[in-house]
Amino acid sequence: MRQNWWVLTGYAVAVLVFFVVATYVILFAIGYKFDWTTKTLKKTGFLLVETYPKNANLKIAGKKGGTTPITIKRLLPGDYLLEIDKTDYRSWIGTLSVESGLVTEKRNTLLTLKELAPELMFDKPVELLAITPDRNRAALVVGNEMLLMNIATKTTSNILAPTLILQQIKGTDGKDLSTAKITAMVFGPDSRMLWISAIGRRDTYHLSLNTDNGQMVLVAKGGLMRSEWLNSNQLTFAQAGILYLYQVGDKAPKIIKDKLIDYSIVDGTIYGVTDDEFGKHFLLKVGVDGSSKTEADNLPIAKTYQAAKVDSSWILITNSGGPSNIWVSERNAGKLKWNKFASNVTSKVWWDSNYLMYITGKDVMVADIKKEINEALKVATAGSWQTLYFSFDTLLFAENGKLNSLDITGKNQYQLLDLSSANQIEPIAPQLSQLLYVGRDKKLYTVRLREETTGLLNLSRFNSVG
Repeated sequence: MRQNWWVLTGYAVAVLVFFVVATYVILFAIGYKFDWTTKTLKKTGFLLVETYPKNANLKIAGKKGGTTPITIKRLLPGDYLLEIDKTDYRSWIGTLSVESGLVTEKRNTLLTLKELAPELMFDKPVELLAITPDRNRAALVVGNEMLLMNIATKTTSNILAPTLILQQIKGTDGKDLSTAKITAMVFGPDSRMLWISAIGRRDTYHLSLNTDNGQMVLVAKGGLMRSEWLNSNQLTFAQAGILYLYQVGDKAPKIIKDKLIDYSIVDGTIYGVTDDEFGKHFLLKVGVDGSSKTEADNLPIAKTYQAAKVDSSWILITNSGGPSNIWVSERNAGKLKWNKFASNVTSKVWWDSNYLMYITGKDVMVADIKKEINEALKVATAGSWQTLYFSFDTLLFAENGKLNSLDITGKNQYQLLDLSSANQIEPIAPQLSQLLYVGRDKKLYTVRLREETTGLLNLSRFNSVG
């Protein structure tokens, strides 16, 4: 009898152990793991890390994790210290939070070379620089002439000079323009048309220049509220509350809307801000034929506006003199409600599908769009910065003549280069891997920040408004 009892007990224990082990195996298979700190089972998470360039060594919580790109599975929820190293590159250190049942991604980790070697591209003093959207050519203002450079071959051709201006712009305007100082230039989306602003003794001039054949048109004179390309062949600008559309090839622009306070181009569509006799401000969708439709009728009151869309929400950057405010829309009962997201904003506002970034006072703030736009966290303290680019988690800025890099996730900040003007820097390769810039001696240089690698990233910058 006693022997049977031991046999039954053994079977019972075996069955119990089987069920315990089977339960644990099942729970482990669906992502659970025992947390010895809290003595509980917890749903684990994943960590995905990609770097540019690839094949960097990853340590997580001080332990080797492998080489990038890599996905680390079955991590208990919590904060993990990541260390990324690659020969000849600066180390990356940062803390990422892993959540139960979710994948935490750090896809856009840009590693920067320890030693940077600038290369001379053009040895004459460059006053102004603009890069085509396809990053193949650069317009250079050299003295009172404008040159077009093929970046790959470093060859240049003259596209704008006093004699060329006088040939095409007749009369007093042509004479004034031939000695005017070019203050701004922006290429259109097709990398062919160039919008130029210049200040002469008599007036301010705005021209459209075809860089392929040298044909130019004097489109407008005087100060502009704003100007922006609508597409490759259409340019918009506002002057004294009137919105104009210039079609490339036409001799003159046409009026498409009057009595506007401000306007923005959002996803290839014109949105204008106007008011009524009661002082109420409206957001209008404006057609190139002059038609308009109310998009929102309860805008916060301001003197200037810039509209943008982040995910499914509208963003307004408003200003009435001094720092700006950021407003985020919320749809309630079919109408848009505006919530103030940030005030005392002293920079542009940058965003992509992951982050929204701005500077308020001296604080560099970043909001995670994937978690909805409801909170921003401080990632750094800004000095007398001139912000250049915010792209792929990396912010490039100039301070006291030095080019710096800040990784907003790891909060790593590096001093990269000694240069003169932050407005004279442009990326010309994927993953911000190569820059074109004007040095202290006014000569044009290029520098490689990292080796190019293939992957998900391209050269699309973060959007910016403000």
